[in-house]
Amino acid sequence: MSKISEFIEATLLEKREALLVERNKACAPWDTKIAEIDAFLRQSRMGADLDHNKPKTELGKTTLVENILTARKANRMALEAAELVLKEYSQMKTGELWQLVQERGVQLIAANQEERFGQLLSGAKDIFQSDRRLGWSLKSEAPLGATNTDGASSATESDGS
Repeated sequence: MSKISEFIEATLLEKREALLVERNKACAPWDTKIAEIDAFLRQSRMGADLDHNKPKTELGKTTLVENILTARKANRMALEAAELVLKEYSQMKTGELWQLVQERGVQLIAANQEERFGQLLSGAKDIFQSDRRLGWSLKSEAPLGATNTDGASSATESDGS
């Protein structure tokens, strides 16, 4: 190969490389949006609840939606794990219960995860029952003589006193 053709080849390769770099820079915003959409679709395929009333033009906000779906999933996993732990241990205080739930690999998206866990348990009144003295138990397996959250014992409540 002659020196001229080597020079032309090297110049064309440099030009090609520069064009590839420019193309990648130009495509970066679209790549980011595509990645967000892909992540959102992965979440929806995993059975997450989607807001179908949301206009289709808000796809740029998928990171917010993704965070909400991830938090909801973590909340649901925490409650399911708490239910399993309480089936095994019957009753326990929030801190102890949260430690066992964490050991099952559950992490909540909150600044104070234990406090958020207590809020979730309180909100699931159909599954969990709180007793200030004994801690949390499953509603269907509430211990005899346990007190309600207001401090009154269940025995005095049934007597009509």
